[in-house]
Amino acid sequence: MNLLHKKWLNPGKINVSYEDNKIVLENLSNSHKFIIYPKLFKAEKEKEIFLDFNGKLIYGMGCTLKILNRHKTILGECGLNSLFSCKYAMLKYYIIAIYVPANSKMELTKIEYKAKIPQNFYDEYFTNDTLLITPGYPSLENKYNTAFVHTRVQAYQNANINLDIAVINSLPETKLYEFEGVKVFKGDYFALREILKRKKYKNIIVHFFDNNYGNVFDSVDLTDTQLFFYLHGADVLYRDYPKYASNYFERPIDISNKESEFEIKDYYFRKYNLNPNVKWIFVSNFVKNRAEELLDIKFNNYDIVPCFIDTNLFKYVQKDPELRKKIFILRKFTNDNCYAIDIDIRAILELSTRPYFSELEFDIYGDGEMFDVLTAPVKNFSNVHLHRTFLTHEEIKQVHDLHGIGLFASRFDTQGVSLCEAASSGVAVVTSNIPVITSCINPELGVTCTVEDYKSYANAIEKMFYNKEYFLEVAKEESLSVTQKFNYNNTIQKELNIFKNSFTNLGIKIKEPDNNPLLTVIVPAYNVENYLWSGIISLLNQPYNNKLEILIINDGSKDNTASIAKILQDKTTINGKSIVKLINKENGGHGSTINKGIKEATGKYLKIMDGDDTVDSLAFYELLKILEKEDTDIILNNYFEDFASTNFLNPKETYPFMQPGLEYRFEDLCYEGYGFKDWGPILSCSTYKTQMLKDANFKLSEKCFYVDMELNTYIAIACKTIKYYPIYVYRYFLGRQNQSVTKQSYMKNYKNHEKVTINLINILNDNINHISECKKNYIEKKLIIIMIKTQYVVCIDFYNNGKPFREFEKVLKSYPEFYKNPEILTNAIKFHRLTNGYLIRFNSILVKLKRFIRKILN
Repeated sequence: MNLLHKKWLNPGKINVSYEDNKIVLENLSNSHKFIIYPKLFKAEKEKEIFLDFNGKLIYGMGCTLKILNRHKTILGECGLNSLFSCKYAMLKYYIIAIYVPANSKMELTKIEYKAKIPQNFYDEYFTNDTLLITPGYPSLENKYNTAFVHTRVQAYQNANINLDIAVINSLPETKLYEFEGVKVFKGDYFALREILKRKKYKNIIVHFFDNNYGNVFDSVDLTDTQLFFYLHGADVLYRDYPKYASNYFERPIDISNKESEFEIKDYYFRKYNLNPNVKWIFVSNFVKNRAEELLDIKFNNYDIVPCFIDTNLFKYVQKDPELRKKIFILRKFTNDNCYAIDIDIRAILELSTRPYFSELEFDIYGDGEMFDVLTAPVKNFSNVHLHRTFLTHEEIKQVHDLHGIGLFASRFDTQGVSLCEAASSGVAVVTSNIPVITSCINPELGVTCTVEDYKSYANAIEKMFYNKEYFLEVAKEESLSVTQKFNYNNTIQKELNIFKNSFTNLGIKIKEPDNNPLLTVIVPAYNVENYLWSGIISLLNQPYNNKLEILIINDGSKDNTASIAKILQDKTTINGKSIVKLINKENGGHGSTINKGIKEATGKYLKIMDGDDTVDSLAFYELLKILEKEDTDIILNNYFEDFASTNFLNPKETYPFMQPGLEYRFEDLCYEGYGFKDWGPILSCSTYKTQMLKDANFKLSEKCFYVDMELNTYIAIACKTIKYYPIYVYRYFLGRQNQSVTKQSYMKNYKNHEKVTINLINILNDNINHISECKKNYIEKKLIIIMIKTQYVVCIDFYNNGKPFREFEKVLKSYPEFYKNPEILTNAIKFHRLTNGYLIRFNSILVKLKRFIRKILN
């Protein structure tokens, strides 16, 4: 659908002209405006919103195409000259609007809207051997967004280093756009996983490293990749949060409730500090020293490289002394008082009380939610000009050329790029006496002021107003200091040398396999070509990899799973012995792979890891050290749920009632209240003694889902002793299509679920004379009844007909001890039994009616 061919609603009353195949928008006001497409769009199931938005920016900032729900909440936005796609699973209706910044004009030539099947942006864009990851990047609508990263990218390109640029944050949208000749991809953390699973990079450069990136990196193979983590301040000085993120005119932010969040961040910094392929690059010595103090660590492999100041663009030119009367402020007007714009404004107000004020002229540049609030006290001065816009570097240079003094108060900074650019150009910068700034601006010049003393900033400007020679001296000395510290050789060239020479020893050190493996890991693998490599590498990336036997059971995959497994086998083969072993078989389902794996296993212990899951390598190493000394039947650990779509790692502590390292009789944990709560030993938490499994001599159902419940039942029967160690080893990946735990899969495979449910009853009955009463009760309550309840939920809540319900009823009637069990018989089951399932199609209406009646009665 071409959205150019219809008149848009114009509540903002901006200038709109419709010409042949284009729309011209002009906003002459000092506030942002918008126009709205006159249609309420309805979301289509399984399809994405796709936008192609093109045009020409004539002046000001670029407009954005925004998607809003009916409550006017912004759900996504597409910048000028961008491709955009996004899927909103819970969205029913939405509107499309164009946001037009203040003092801007643009010509729109293409606004194409489609609802289409998700598009793959990855393969066509990511083609270079170096990936740069950053949470933000400049665009026509926000030219100031991490502009220092863009400066670096341009310098790298000039040095013939071509990069793929990925802007990665939590927004669930995908974009492709271009800014000043640089192609930029924008996506969420799930998109980053997809990128890194599909492509192996030689170098990855990360600006603003944090636990979100660390969680993604943990799930992919980066062992042969050089990692360069740039730390600019807020990303590592998070315990200084009140200093740089408190709001204007409010008390400092309270971080007393953030310690658990900070501990997660600490974990990732300490973990990646141990990785030999990681280089930390700090923007200043201050950041490095303060980070070590706050984290209580010493960074192993680091360097100090400040942000580059383009001294060719921002070249020193001696000012006409008359320009000392022209003063500018250039800032982001977000609600972060570290920028100290309020101090700049107070300094102007102070100057307004002095006799020469009318001879001064002020220009204020920037944008953000606090622009109107912060500039309100000075907006009515005739010699104060407000420019609500962001600027490119060329535009910033023009500002430098037209002004003599830059006013840059600051409460917290880690370099001060914008003030350094101004100083490099020959602007006399008046700023604050915080440590980072005084390391490059000599305090003896008298222009680094006490932070909150706004009069001292006014006094510094006054001194230059009355003393031309002093003004010229300040400008020259500041420029000399800045250009010496932040020129090309001390920044970009230093980085290029680091990229070239940083690492000599990459990859995993594979040792010759032991003849008697400590642990066999069975990896059931069916069509997991995008996941298998990362999972196996997570097992190998630790010092005890020679003590492993990894059996990849290829279950008749139709993709490249087998060839990837063969490469892994070859890479881990030393002197004819291999850690990884590929076993090909015809497709027989998850149960058949476990059956085969147990038969072939030779390790002292055995663990099962699905082909799309991973382990935490450090925790896995701890587990292996434990297994060396253990002889109990089962070792239990904690695990993570890895929600790929949201990049959320959910820690699951399933056995807190067990004392770490204490051996229990399995039977003793089966008594109600004394042991297992919702679950006993489950696959993601368990490591089994191999001989116990072989002696149990069971066979799981083949060509069937949900057979891990059969495994849990056989384990409960066979196990005698069990221990727990509270380490988080397994990472259970959630987010892959066609996983058996989704609603769609339950509906598709409800007969499989029914089959396994009945199998559990038969397994119990076959062993009823060989197990204790408490084990029997455990298997009934924690395994069988749970499966029966789930089957009823699938039959009643997921389907619009009663056929699956009647089929299950017919089978379960043969087992009256469960068919009549009061723990299973809900009112809904009783009702549908009376109606033989024929009213299940009205179940959702009946549930709502029941709630309504209950509400009235209450």
